[in-house]
Amino acid sequence: MLRTLSLGMILIFLGIAVIVIGSLIGILVSIQRSISVPQNVTNVSEEKVEGGACIVIFFIPICFGTSASITLVSMVITAIALVIVALLIYIAIRWWLRPIVRESIFRERGESEAYSS
Repeated sequence: MLRTLSLGMILIFLGIAVIVIGSLIGILVSIQRSISVPQNVTNVSEEKVEGGACIVIFFIPICFGTSASITLVSMVITAIALVIVALLIYIAIRWWLRPIVRESIFRERGESEAYSS
């Protein structure tokens, strides 16, 4: 029990360390890019920044983008695909846990599995 707890704490601290290091790398790259200005750029306002992303909160996907090539149809298709993936994961986890839940119900009732079928 204690060994599992210490392993869990080590993994938590490693996860936090990875998050902090990733954030610092992002900040340092951003600072480095802002300091070094390309020599061949004459007008900075001509540059375009494009991007898009989807965030899934429970089963509700929220998709957004700033690109002219990202159309509403592609974002709807992405949202539907994310919902399908989330449902498949939910069904797989529920199917995997079904024997465990059934066994715990029999233990609560005091029944044996031999008489349940």
